[in-house]
Amino acid sequence: FNLQSKLKVKTIKIYLLSNNAESNYLYKNDIEEDKISNNSSIVSYLKNKKQVVVTEEMARFKADANTDEKRKEYEDLEQALDNKKVGLAVPIIAEGELTGFFLVSQKLSGGVFTQADFDFFDVIGPQTATALEKSKLYEEVQEFNIGLQDKGKQATLELEERNRYLIALQKLTNVITRSLDFEKVMQTIADGVTHQLGFVGGLLNFIDFEKKHISIGAISNTPQIKDVIKLLPKNPKEYIVSLSNEDNLAVRAIHTKELQSSNNFWDFVKPTMSE
Repeated sequence: FNLQSKLKVKTIKIYLLSNNAESNYLYKNDIEEDKISNNSSIVSYLKNKKQVVVTEEMARFKADANTDEKRKEYEDLEQALDNKKVGLAVPIIAEGELTGFFLVSQKLSGGVFTQADFDFFDVIGPQTATALEKSKLYEEVQEFNIGLQDKGKQATLELEERNRYLIALQKLTNVITRSLDFEKVMQTIADGVTHQLGFVGGLLNFIDFEKKHISIGAISNTPQIKDVIKLLPKNPKEYIVSLSNEDNLAVRAIHTKELQSSNNFWDFVKPTMSE
């Protein structure tokens, strides 16, 4: 309802991959249920292109198509969108995969969608994907909880720990999604490592692809961390580490796309800082 009011459209439906039938995407509320097959031209296009589809652009796409096959693809997509009375289809992407999508009706005014509308979905899309992933994890934890009720104290303790992290992550996500200020969001994440997840602290590195190095963008803001920073000869955000230095575990994590761990924090900041 909030999205309908903001965009001034008649309807917005969110279709999610059905847990019971993975070949279908499901929209459901108290009075309506609708399924769209995985073989639908809408789903196929969103899976392949992973970008917003504007119904009004289909005529131009058909005219520009250089093969009959391509032209037929756009005709089928246009027909499917028209059948659903859709003006806009917006993919919801999580970890590179389509997990759902918005189907948005035409504007109540009859006007076209603006760049501001597209920018809005650029922001709300990733946030929706994050919220859905957290929701799925929460459901998994709940199911796990039911199954472990009679399996002893150790399993219960593990579940409580997982729930604690889940609640902490949910709180952190809620704080992040309330702000579009990049610096504030990054600092919130760094502070959340301490305040929400219970660690001493942490830092958030950023990649400069042009200069091929990483640098610190945000650091947990706590008295203990401030005391450590005072020991450094300069602002830690001025330190850089080359992306070619794979002895640095932060760099290695970037290249391998895998979690790296060590009992020595220096492994994550060397050689730019002394041990």
